[in-house]
Amino acid sequence: MFGFGEPTYDPVKDIPDLTGKVAIVTGANSGIGYQTAQQLVNHGAKVYLAGRNESKVLVAIEQMQKENQTLRGKNMANFLHLDLSEPKGVKAAADAFMAKESRLDILVNNAAAMNMGHFILDIGLTDTMMSNYIGPWIFTTSLLPLMKKTAADPLADVRIVNVASQVHSIVPVDAKLDSVDDLNQAFAEGAATAGLLVRLKRYGLEKLCEILFTTELQRRLDEESVPITCISLHPGMLATGAMKEWWIYYLLKVFGDTPLQAAKCSLFAATSPVVKEKRDEYKGKFLMPVDKITPPLCPQGRDEELAKRLWLLTETVVNNIFEKGVAQ
Repeated sequence: MFGFGEPTYDPVKDIPDLTGKVAIVTGANSGIGYQTAQQLVNHGAKVYLAGRNESKVLVAIEQMQKENQTLRGKNMANFLHLDLSEPKGVKAAADAFMAKESRLDILVNNAAAMNMGHFILDIGLTDTMMSNYIGPWIFTTSLLPLMKKTAADPLADVRIVNVASQVHSIVPVDAKLDSVDDLNQAFAEGAATAGLLVRLKRYGLEKLCEILFTTELQRRLDEESVPITCISLHPGMLATGAMKEWWIYYLLKVFGDTPLQAAKCSLFAATSPVVKEKRDEYKGKFLMPVDKITPPLCPQGRDEELAKRLWLLTETVVNNIFEKGVAQ
């Protein structure tokens, strides 16, 4: 198998009782996100499946209820409208959630996008940088007040899990993240922007941003003495729809992880008692499946000063978008 799933970790058996906890999983209508949400629900958490296509999410919820009849009529799995490509909509989704719930224990930023070309939105950012990094940044920081309130309970165990990728390892060593142009870098020109390698480099850059975001968010929370645990990770190897045009999709269909196997790292990061027991070891770290604390795989990912600069750049970009309608 190409998957990295640790055979001794079994989410079905090893996830503790989550009764009373509230969670959000983005991109949860299929694949890793669906399995993550399903296991959280099955172990007692109230889970919001966040996505932009309500009909697909409702189908996913119906499937969960078919597979676990005890869920019917309990509102344990719920739809939350979230379109990560629209900044104001992202903020509205967070506000809508906070209007419904008085706590948030687990946030799993799982959703991801990879498009053919290099498309700049009207706000001045590429569509995938918006969906894969800026959108999750807005969503997470908008939810932080409620997560901090939840974490104030001495019995709480609040976690933010950012599903990144080992693809960040192919980001060129000279790639920078100090300006909007750096966020939008294409790594190619013209028709070549649709090439497999440059698309992977852009995806890797976006996932690198998520890793750096995790690092700096943890530093800031620690500075405030807020006991929220932030973890970024590479999930298992799963054939997804975004890969269908590539030969590796068919290879992974045969030899890769099942969706549940691929979700093990996310579930470990979100729920394992080991993370709570050894919080100082896990907080702010990058995991390879299932529980392997690993230094980020490119030099930029290990640069704490870059993480600080990226946070400040992101704040400026987001403020500009909300105030002026454009990133710069």
